[in-house]
Amino acid sequence: MSRLKLAVVSGFVTAFLLLIQVADAVDLSIASPLPTLRGSSWFGDSDYVCDDCNVLLISIDTLRKDHVGAYGYERETTPNVDLFAEQSIRFDDAISHAPSTLPSHASIFTSLIPEHHQAFKDLRQGLAPEATTMAEILYQDGFRTAAFTAGGQMQSKWGLDQGFDVYRYFTEPRTHTSRFSDIVDKADKWLDEFGDERFFLMLHTYEVHTPYTPPKRYLRMFDPDYDGPVSDEVSLEFLRDVFQNPVRKRLSEADRQHIIAAYDGEIRNMDDAFGDLLASLRVRGLYDNTLIIFTSDHGEEFGERGRVGWHSWTLYDELLRVPLVVKMPGSKFAGSVVAEVARGIDVLPTMLDVLGVETNTFMQGASLMDRLLNRRSDAVYAVSQRDIRRDPLPTAIRMQRWKLLDGALYDLAADPMERTDVSAQHPFIAEGLATQLALIRKHDSLPADLVELSEEDLLELKNLGYIQ
Repeated sequence: MSRLKLAVVSGFVTAFLLLIQVADAVDLSIASPLPTLRGSSWFGDSDYVCDDCNVLLISIDTLRKDHVGAYGYERETTPNVDLFAEQSIRFDDAISHAPSTLPSHASIFTSLIPEHHQAFKDLRQGLAPEATTMAEILYQDGFRTAAFTAGGQMQSKWGLDQGFDVYRYFTEPRTHTSRFSDIVDKADKWLDEFGDERFFLMLHTYEVHTPYTPPKRYLRMFDPDYDGPVSDEVSLEFLRDVFQNPVRKRLSEADRQHIIAAYDGEIRNMDDAFGDLLASLRVRGLYDNTLIIFTSDHGEEFGERGRVGWHSWTLYDELLRVPLVVKMPGSKFAGSVVAEVARGIDVLPTMLDVLGVETNTFMQGASLMDRLLNRRSDAVYAVSQRDIRRDPLPTAIRMQRWKLLDGALYDLAADPMERTDVSAQHPFIAEGLATQLALIRKHDSLPADLVELSEEDLLELKNLGYIQ
């Protein structure tokens, strides 16, 4: 192809994607007049860099955005998170890159989409040593680095420990006492020793993951009158039986609500530990000079597609929309709300932006400060992929309004439950998103790093519901 033809094709694609961006930004058809794109005409305040601040990243595994009070949930599941959000920046359309733990966290750690970092539990592939993680970048910049996780797909053998001075994970059998408070206690002890150094601390918990075993007082707070057949401690075995025998184990609406109440009770107990963590930071004098990022790796299904208490099976929004709350050093921009799409791959660039750390590492994300301060004029696309042995890999790409999932197009403004494929009505939008996805996927992938799993590892994954 001649240079002239290449230039024409490139220009067409650019113009085409600009039209898709406009269609996403406003409630207009693709043929509507072009509005001024948000962020195209001015740049906001950039006086936020804190090169001597700490970083705390908190990932609450399996926490749905719509079960957090700061996002409008009617139950008082998260009073401490809600107060924290008032002092922070809240991102209202944060999207996970995978509905399962390993690939989602690997995307957060590397700023790469799943097929490019290649960390997949189902393929028994960990994050390759060739990957560059946030911990490695910050360690090279002089940070003390530590992570305390709940194990499972967060074990060090999956490669997520790269760059951490200390990487500890839960290995004991998971019971009703396996709580976020255990992780917070470990972090407190570490801060006793290293809290006076510049640090990057990562905390992860499976508390709100199945099984749902909340303290009775919180279960009764959300479901005081239930007297049906489902236990107060909702076991994985029970949920698996319902999943595998939907006719014989049909749930009533009261049963389903009881399971949701147990999930909410877990969230409330997690929130207690989160409040203790923030109080500890304040007592230590660390709260104000720490960048704190609170998020989740994916959501949970509660009957939207027929399954209750499960994830990893689909790429619908009940599994992909997660909370993302960022407290800046000094609580700068407190109370701000960003409506544009935010992604797990944006967490690492945001850290580096706020800390003033430079790197030559390739990243597919961009600093969230660009969206806060209107410094972007191009569209933001979120790519999500399943952890499954299938080729082609099930993939979704979305903007704020439009989502393309394995060929089906959803208008999320009109159809938030993603029930109706409108690709026939909007072929140009579907084609534009498919074109953008192809461009994103052109980047080279890291080599696969095979992981050997012991019988104990397989049992742990089965006990978390990741192996049937």
